[in-house]
Amino acid sequence: MQKKICVCGQKKLIKIFTFNKRPRAEIKFEFTKNKKYYRELFKCRNCNHIISIHAMHDKNLYNGDYSKSNYEKKIFKTFKKINSLPSHKSDNFWRIKNLEKFSKKWFLKIQSSIKKINILDVGSGLCIFLNGIKKKFNWDCTALEIDKLLCSHTERIVGIKTLNINFLKMKNKKKFYIITLNKVIEHVKNPIAFVTSAGKKLKKNGFIYIEVPDAENAATDKYGYEREEFTIDHPHVFSSTSLSIVISKSNLKLIHLERLVEPSGKYTLRAFAAKTH
Repeated sequence: MQKKICVCGQKKLIKIFTFNKRPRAEIKFEFTKNKKYYRELFKCRNCNHIISIHAMHDKNLYNGDYSKSNYEKKIFKTFKKINSLPSHKSDNFWRIKNLEKFSKKWFLKIQSSIKKINILDVGSGLCIFLNGIKKKFNWDCTALEIDKLLCSHTERIVGIKTLNINFLKMKNKKKFYIITLNKVIEHVKNPIAFVTSAGKKLKKNGFIYIEVPDAENAATDKYGYEREEFTIDHPHVFSSTSLSIVISKSNLKLIHLERLVEPSGKYTLRAFAAKTH
């Protein structure tokens, strides 16, 4: 069970919502089937961070359950469908545009000393993001994904080298100019440990790109806590303050943070961070 303590250290959290059944936006995961569904949301009065607490056994969620429940046997079909979206409907198109704009400015002063930019996408999923990066830039792309089916898809269909390992157990011998955490740290029990690990894998003058669900904006939507930002696979839902705190506690410097509503309708916080020294 997730510990009831905020990323800012606050232990006195306020219960704001109780789920007695699976919310409308939530995928029916294997670990919730044939179980009495009960889950609570707690909010930090200090930083507005939200934590999801339940007692259902989700240990194997990302070792097959997640991909099976989301895509069944339609991994390639889903990949193809998302890739065919026009730019005005594609979250990924604008994600890459944003990364391109930032990276050009970031690397401007040192570009003559860089032989080739390398990028690690952690929790690559269907590899929509790196597929777009590969087509647009001459970057050395590496995907990291713990789900074996998704790894196989990435290597066979997308043609990108893939690490099928736990990110926290990844050795720091190889470092990267860019590490991306696209809708990843809301899925982990300890986001500070995760972002800290990313910082240790950064090259000098590199940066980390982070996207997370925006708790504050999502809560004001007409569907409120029934929205996908608050589903069971998100033990953490961030505020702008709590994301800033996670970055600071991970020994990184926040360079830029913004909130947006993506073409898909997702409420999102987007941040860039770099080493403090």
